[in-house]
Amino acid sequence: MADTAHSVAIRINEACRGLGTDDALLISTLCPLANSEACEVAADYKAQFGRDLRDVLKSELSGKYEDLMCGLVQPKAYYLAKRLHKAMAGAGTDEMTLLAILCTADNALIHEIADEYSRKYRRTLETAIQKDTSGKLERLLTILVQGRRDPETTPIDAQQVDDDVEAFYKAAKGFGTDEATFFRLLGSRSRKHLAAVAARYPQLKKGKELDDVIKSEFSGKLEDACRFLLLGSIRMGKVVAKLIRHAVKGAGTDDDLLILTVIQHHDTAAMRDASIEYESKYGKTLARAIKGDTSGNYERALLATCHVA
Repeated sequence: MADTAHSVAIRINEACRGLGTDDALLISTLCPLANSEACEVAADYKAQFGRDLRDVLKSELSGKYEDLMCGLVQPKAYYLAKRLHKAMAGAGTDEMTLLAILCTADNALIHEIADEYSRKYRRTLETAIQKDTSGKLERLLTILVQGRRDPETTPIDAQQVDDDVEAFYKAAKGFGTDEATFFRLLGSRSRKHLAAVAARYPQLKKGKELDDVIKSEFSGKLEDACRFLLLGSIRMGKVVAKLIRHAVKGAGTDDDLLILTVIQHHDTAAMRDASIEYESKYGKTLARAIKGDTSGNYERALLATCHVA
Protein backbone atom coordinates (compact mmCIF):
# COMPACT_ATOMS: atom_id res chain seq x y z
CA MET A 1 0.00 0.00 0.00
CA ALA A 2 1.57 3.24 -1.17
CA ASP A 3 -0.05 5.27 1.61
CA THR A 4 -0.09 4.36 5.28
CA ALA A 5 -3.19 2.83 6.82
CA HIS A 6 -3.38 5.96 8.95
CA SER A 7 -3.60 8.32 5.98
CA VAL A 8 -6.06 6.08 4.12
CA ALA A 9 -8.31 5.94 7.20
CA ILE A 10 -8.29 9.74 7.31
CA ARG A 11 -9.35 9.97 3.65
CA ILE A 12 -12.18 7.48 4.23
CA ASN A 13 -13.34 9.55 7.20
CA GLU A 14 -13.32 12.65 5.00
CA ALA A 15 -15.44 10.81 2.41
CA CYS A 16 -18.01 9.82 5.03
CA ARG A 17 -18.01 13.00 7.12
CA GLY A 18 -20.86 15.51 7.15
CA LEU A 19 -23.98 15.52 5.03
CA GLY A 20 -23.81 12.98 2.22
CA THR A 21 -20.93 10.78 1.12
CA ASP A 22 -18.09 11.58 -1.26
CA ASP A 23 -18.51 8.30 -3.13
CA ALA A 24 -15.79 9.04 -5.67
CA LEU A 25 -13.23 9.54 -2.89
CA LEU A 26 -14.47 6.51 -0.98
CA ILE A 27 -14.32 4.21 -4.02
CA SER A 28 -10.93 5.42 -5.24
CA THR A 29 -9.50 5.05 -1.73
CA LEU A 30 -10.95 1.74 -0.56
CA CYS A 31 -11.65 -0.42 -3.62
CA PRO A 32 -8.07 -0.83 -4.92
CA LEU A 33 -6.83 -2.17 -1.58
CA ALA A 34 -5.95 -5.81 -1.00
CA ASN A 35 -7.97 -7.45 1.78
CA SER A 36 -5.07 -7.40 4.21
CA GLU A 37 -4.61 -3.67 3.57
CA ALA A 38 -8.31 -2.92 3.94
CA CYS A 39 -8.39 -4.76 7.28
CA GLU A 40 -5.35 -2.77 8.45
CA VAL A 41 -7.15 0.44 7.49
CA ALA A 42 -10.29 -0.68 9.32
CA ALA A 43 -8.28 -1.29 12.49
CA ASP A 44 -6.60 2.11 12.20
CA TYR A 45 -9.96 3.78 11.53
CA LYS A 46 -11.38 2.40 14.77
CA ALA A 47 -8.27 3.48 16.69
CA GLN A 48 -8.50 7.03 15.31
CA PHE A 49 -12.23 7.65 15.23
CA GLY A 50 -13.71 5.20 17.73
CA ARG A 51 -16.12 3.59 15.28
CA ASP A 52 -16.16 0.33 13.38
CA LEU A 53 -15.56 1.11 9.69
CA ARG A 54 -18.12 -1.45 8.60
CA ASP A 55 -20.77 0.24 10.76
CA VAL A 56 -19.87 3.60 9.23
CA LEU A 57 -20.21 2.21 5.71
CA LYS A 58 -23.54 0.60 6.57
CA SER A 59 -24.86 3.94 7.81
CA GLU A 60 -23.59 5.83 4.74
CA LEU A 61 -24.36 3.41 1.91
CA SER A 62 -27.21 1.16 0.79
CA GLY A 63 -28.13 -1.79 -1.38
CA LYS A 64 -25.55 -3.86 -3.24
CA TYR A 65 -23.08 -0.98 -3.10
CA GLU A 66 -23.20 -1.28 0.68
CA ASP A 67 -22.85 -5.07 0.52
CA LEU A 68 -19.72 -4.83 -1.63
CA MET A 69 -18.00 -2.10 0.36
CA CYS A 70 -18.76 -3.68 3.73
CA GLY A 71 -17.46 -7.03 2.48
CA LEU A 72 -14.18 -5.48 1.40
CA VAL A 73 -13.30 -4.30 4.92
CA GLN A 74 -13.88 -7.66 6.62
CA PRO A 75 -11.18 -10.35 6.89
CA LYS A 76 -11.66 -12.55 3.84
CA ALA A 77 -11.98 -15.86 5.70
CA TYR A 78 -14.53 -14.32 8.10
CA TYR A 79 -16.56 -12.92 5.20
CA LEU A 80 -16.49 -16.24 3.32
CA ALA A 81 -17.52 -18.17 6.44
CA LYS A 82 -20.55 -15.89 6.74
CA ARG A 83 -21.41 -16.40 3.08
CA LEU A 84 -21.22 -20.17 3.51
CA HIS A 85 -23.50 -19.97 6.53
CA LYS A 86 -25.99 -17.83 4.61
CA ALA A 87 -25.92 -20.31 1.71
CA MET A 88 -26.96 -23.11 4.05
CA ALA A 89 -29.40 -21.19 6.28
CA GLY A 90 -33.14 -21.67 5.99
CA ALA A 91 -34.97 -23.71 3.38
CA GLY A 92 -32.85 -24.87 0.48
CA THR A 93 -29.14 -24.55 -0.14
CA ASP A 94 -27.34 -22.11 -2.42
CA GLU A 95 -25.03 -24.73 -3.89
CA MET A 96 -23.34 -22.34 -6.31
CA THR A 97 -22.05 -20.27 -3.39
CA LEU A 98 -20.61 -23.42 -1.80
CA LEU A 99 -18.86 -24.32 -5.06
CA ALA A 100 -17.65 -20.79 -5.77
CA ILE A 101 -15.89 -20.64 -2.41
CA LEU A 102 -14.74 -24.20 -1.74
CA CYS A 103 -13.65 -25.16 -5.27
CA THR A 104 -11.41 -22.11 -5.60
CA ALA A 105 -9.92 -21.73 -2.10
CA ASP A 106 -6.46 -23.13 -1.35
CA ASN A 107 -5.60 -25.20 1.72
CA ALA A 108 -4.65 -22.22 3.86
CA LEU A 109 -7.85 -20.31 3.10
CA ILE A 110 -9.99 -23.43 3.65
CA HIS A 111 -8.49 -23.86 7.12
CA GLU A 112 -9.00 -20.17 7.95
CA ILE A 113 -12.62 -20.32 6.80
CA ALA A 114 -13.26 -23.49 8.81
CA ASP A 115 -11.77 -21.90 11.93
CA GLU A 116 -13.89 -18.76 11.52
CA TYR A 117 -17.00 -20.85 10.88
CA SER A 118 -16.51 -22.95 14.01
CA ARG A 119 -15.85 -19.87 16.12
CA LYS A 120 -18.89 -17.97 14.91
CA TYR A 121 -21.48 -20.74 14.53
CA ARG A 122 -20.38 -23.25 17.18
CA ARG A 123 -20.24 -26.19 14.81
CA THR A 124 -17.78 -27.37 12.22
CA LEU A 125 -18.06 -26.41 8.58
CA GLU A 126 -17.93 -30.10 7.70
CA THR A 127 -20.94 -30.80 9.93
CA ALA A 128 -22.88 -27.95 8.36
CA ILE A 129 -22.14 -29.15 4.83
CA GLN A 130 -23.08 -32.73 5.63
CA LYS A 131 -26.38 -31.51 7.10
CA ASP A 132 -27.28 -29.30 4.14
CA THR A 133 -26.04 -31.34 1.18
CA SER A 134 -26.37 -34.97 0.28
CA GLY A 135 -25.17 -37.74 -1.98
CA LYS A 136 -22.27 -37.25 -4.35
CA LEU A 137 -22.03 -33.49 -3.86
CA GLU A 138 -21.78 -33.95 -0.10
CA ARG A 139 -18.93 -36.42 -0.56
CA LEU A 140 -16.99 -34.09 -2.83
CA LEU A 141 -17.47 -31.05 -0.60
CA THR A 142 -16.48 -33.08 2.47
CA ILE A 143 -13.18 -33.87 0.75
CA LEU A 144 -12.64 -30.20 -0.08
CA VAL A 145 -13.27 -28.85 3.43
CA GLN A 146 -10.50 -31.07 4.79
CA GLY A 147 -8.02 -28.73 3.06
CA ARG A 148 -5.59 -31.56 2.47
CA ARG A 149 -4.64 -30.97 -1.15
CA ASP A 150 -1.00 -31.91 -1.86
CA PRO A 151 1.33 -28.90 -1.37
CA GLU A 152 2.06 -26.86 -4.48
CA THR A 153 5.76 -27.23 -3.64
CA THR A 154 5.58 -30.97 -4.33
CA PRO A 155 7.68 -31.73 -7.45
CA ILE A 156 5.83 -33.05 -10.50
CA ASP A 157 6.23 -36.82 -10.74
CA ALA A 158 5.89 -37.79 -14.42
CA GLN A 159 4.96 -41.37 -13.60
CA GLN A 160 2.29 -40.22 -11.13
CA VAL A 161 0.91 -37.91 -13.81
CA ASP A 162 0.61 -40.82 -16.25
CA ASP A 163 -0.91 -43.01 -13.54
CA ASP A 164 -3.54 -40.37 -12.82
CA VAL A 165 -4.34 -40.00 -16.51
CA GLU A 166 -5.02 -43.72 -16.56
CA ALA A 167 -7.05 -43.52 -13.34
CA PHE A 168 -9.29 -40.77 -14.78
CA TYR A 169 -9.65 -42.74 -18.02
CA LYS A 170 -10.67 -45.95 -16.27
CA ALA A 171 -13.06 -44.06 -13.96
CA ALA A 172 -14.96 -42.80 -17.01
CA LYS A 173 -14.72 -45.95 -19.12
CA GLY A 174 -17.68 -48.19 -19.79
CA PHE A 175 -21.12 -48.05 -18.20
CA GLY A 176 -21.38 -45.63 -15.29
CA THR A 177 -18.77 -43.40 -13.72
CA ASP A 178 -16.42 -44.07 -10.84
CA GLU A 179 -17.13 -40.70 -9.18
CA ALA A 180 -15.04 -41.56 -6.13
CA THR A 181 -11.86 -41.59 -8.22
CA PHE A 182 -12.67 -38.23 -9.80
CA PHE A 183 -13.44 -36.72 -6.37
CA ARG A 184 -10.31 -38.15 -4.77
CA LEU A 185 -7.94 -36.93 -7.48
CA LEU A 186 -9.56 -33.53 -8.06
CA GLY A 187 -9.82 -32.87 -4.33
CA SER A 188 -6.41 -34.06 -3.15
CA ARG A 189 -3.83 -33.52 -5.89
CA SER A 190 -1.97 -30.21 -6.08
CA ARG A 191 -3.19 -27.77 -8.69
CA LYS A 192 0.20 -27.89 -10.38
CA HIS A 193 -0.08 -31.68 -10.65
CA LEU A 194 -3.65 -31.55 -11.99
CA ALA A 195 -2.57 -29.03 -14.62
CA ALA A 196 0.11 -31.49 -15.73
CA VAL A 197 -2.47 -34.30 -15.84
CA ALA A 198 -4.81 -32.15 -17.96
CA ALA A 199 -1.98 -31.39 -20.38
CA ARG A 200 -0.90 -35.03 -20.57
CA TYR A 201 -4.39 -36.54 -20.97
CA PRO A 202 -4.88 -35.75 -24.70
CA GLN A 203 -1.36 -36.95 -25.44
CA LEU A 204 -2.17 -40.41 -24.07
CA LYS A 205 -5.86 -40.61 -24.94
CA LYS A 206 -6.06 -39.75 -28.64
CA GLY A 207 -6.58 -36.01 -28.29
CA LYS A 208 -9.42 -36.24 -25.78
CA GLU A 209 -9.44 -33.39 -23.25
CA LEU A 210 -10.00 -34.21 -19.58
CA ASP A 211 -12.42 -31.28 -19.31
CA ASP A 212 -14.53 -32.86 -22.07
CA VAL A 213 -14.50 -36.15 -20.16
CA ILE A 214 -15.88 -34.39 -17.10
CA LYS A 215 -18.60 -32.72 -19.18
CA SER A 216 -19.65 -36.08 -20.60
CA GLU A 217 -19.63 -37.93 -17.26
CA PHE A 218 -21.22 -35.37 -14.92
CA SER A 219 -24.09 -32.90 -14.99
CA GLY A 220 -25.53 -30.09 -12.93
CA LYS A 221 -23.65 -28.86 -9.89
CA LEU A 222 -21.36 -31.89 -9.86
CA GLU A 223 -20.18 -31.01 -13.34
CA ASP A 224 -19.68 -27.41 -12.25
CA ALA A 225 -17.69 -28.48 -9.20
CA CYS A 226 -15.42 -30.89 -11.05
CA ARG A 227 -14.78 -28.43 -13.86
CA PHE A 228 -14.03 -25.62 -11.40
CA LEU A 229 -11.48 -27.86 -9.69
CA LEU A 230 -9.83 -28.86 -12.96
CA LEU A 231 -9.92 -25.48 -14.73
CA GLY A 232 -8.83 -23.69 -11.57
CA SER A 233 -5.75 -25.88 -11.54
CA ILE A 234 -4.91 -24.90 -15.10
CA ARG A 235 -5.66 -21.20 -14.57
CA MET A 236 -7.86 -19.89 -11.76
CA GLY A 237 -8.82 -16.91 -13.88
CA LYS A 238 -10.83 -19.30 -16.06
CA VAL A 239 -13.08 -20.13 -13.10
CA VAL A 240 -13.38 -16.53 -11.92
CA ALA A 241 -14.43 -15.51 -15.44
CA LYS A 242 -17.01 -18.34 -15.53
CA LEU A 243 -18.44 -17.31 -12.15
CA ILE A 244 -18.78 -13.68 -13.22
CA ARG A 245 -20.36 -14.79 -16.50
CA HIS A 246 -22.83 -16.96 -14.56
CA ALA A 247 -23.71 -13.96 -12.41
CA VAL A 248 -24.38 -11.52 -15.27
CA LYS A 249 -25.72 -13.64 -18.13
CA GLY A 250 -29.40 -13.77 -19.00
CA ALA A 251 -32.22 -11.76 -17.49
CA GLY A 252 -31.33 -10.21 -14.17
CA THR A 253 -28.06 -10.28 -12.28
CA ASP A 254 -27.00 -12.63 -9.51
CA ASP A 255 -25.49 -9.81 -7.47
CA ASP A 256 -24.74 -12.05 -4.49
CA LEU A 257 -22.56 -14.32 -6.62
CA LEU A 258 -20.96 -11.36 -8.39
CA ILE A 259 -20.04 -9.66 -5.11
CA LEU A 260 -18.81 -12.93 -3.59
CA THR A 261 -16.55 -13.67 -6.56
CA VAL A 262 -15.12 -10.17 -6.65
CA ILE A 263 -14.43 -10.06 -2.90
CA GLN A 264 -12.82 -13.51 -2.82
CA HIS A 265 -10.54 -12.94 -5.82
CA HIS A 266 -10.07 -9.18 -6.34
CA ASP A 267 -6.61 -9.11 -4.76
CA THR A 268 -5.26 -12.24 -6.47
CA ALA A 269 -3.65 -12.98 -9.82
CA ALA A 270 -6.86 -14.82 -10.75
CA MET A 271 -8.77 -11.55 -11.09
CA ARG A 272 -6.17 -10.13 -13.45
CA ASP A 273 -6.29 -13.34 -15.48
CA ALA A 274 -10.11 -13.33 -15.43
CA SER A 275 -10.18 -10.05 -17.33
CA ILE A 276 -8.16 -11.65 -20.14
CA GLU A 277 -10.12 -14.91 -20.03
CA TYR A 278 -13.47 -13.14 -20.07
CA GLU A 279 -12.77 -11.17 -23.22
CA SER A 280 -11.24 -14.19 -24.94
CA LYS A 281 -14.11 -16.56 -24.15
CA TYR A 282 -17.16 -14.29 -24.18
CA GLY A 283 -16.20 -11.65 -26.74
CA LYS A 284 -16.51 -8.61 -24.51
CA THR A 285 -14.36 -7.01 -21.87
CA LEU A 286 -14.98 -7.66 -18.21
CA ALA A 287 -15.58 -3.95 -17.73
CA ARG A 288 -18.29 -3.96 -20.41
CA ALA A 289 -19.95 -7.01 -18.84
CA ILE A 290 -20.08 -5.30 -15.44
CA LYS A 291 -21.32 -2.01 -16.93
CA GLY A 292 -24.06 -3.87 -18.79
CA ASP A 293 -25.54 -5.37 -15.63
CA THR A 294 -24.88 -2.80 -12.90
CA SER A 295 -25.11 0.95 -12.46
CA GLY A 296 -24.22 3.92 -10.31
CA ASN A 297 -21.80 3.72 -7.42
CA TYR A 298 -22.22 -0.04 -7.28
CA GLU A 299 -20.95 -0.30 -10.87
CA ARG A 300 -18.08 2.11 -10.22
CA ALA A 301 -17.04 0.24 -7.06
CA LEU A 302 -17.07 -3.11 -8.87
CA LEU A 303 -14.93 -1.75 -11.71
CA ALA A 304 -12.40 -0.28 -9.27
CA THR A 305 -12.28 -3.46 -7.20
CA CYS A 306 -11.74 -5.61 -10.31
CA HIS A 307 -9.04 -3.16 -11.47
CA VAL A 308 -10.81 -2.58 -14.79
CA ALA A 309 -12.12 0.95 -14.11
